[in-house]
Amino acid sequence: MIWNAQKIFHINSRLPSDLHPVKVVEGPLWPPSVAPRDRAVPSGVKELSRKLVIVNGEDPLSRQAQENATLLFNIHLRSTLCSRRMVEEFRLSGEAFDWLLGEIESKFNQAIVRTGSGGFGVVLGGLGSFLGGLGSPLGF
Repeated sequence: MIWNAQKIFHINSRLPSDLHPVKVVEGPLWPPSVAPRDRAVPSGVKELSRKLVIVNGEDPLSRQAQENATLLFNIHLRSTLCSRRMVEEFRLSGEAFDWLLGEIESKFNQAIVRTGSGGFGVVLGGLGSFLGGLGSPLGF
């Protein structure tokens, strides 16, 4: 997805990035009174982590289940989308970074299998397409 963002937004790896490191972690640099309220795309890695919900509910058990369900994904997300790599290695612009966060959120929400929705077939279909994409000799 990072490569797609670089290609879509025509990122030149030789030019400096306009992305501020604080924006990567925290979100926008403007005060909350000026921020757009209807912003659908998460604006930073922290906000994206909060929006990735698997277990709904505010009771202690639901909060603990949500934390357990997303712990490894959030670790991977923070290590991959760290501000140093975004600015120095990938040189993403602010617009490209916002697009990347939106894509991650949409792919995550598409990958969630809800209970009672025939999830086994969805999982097998997703597994088959994943293995097929890897050139599996199993013929999925």
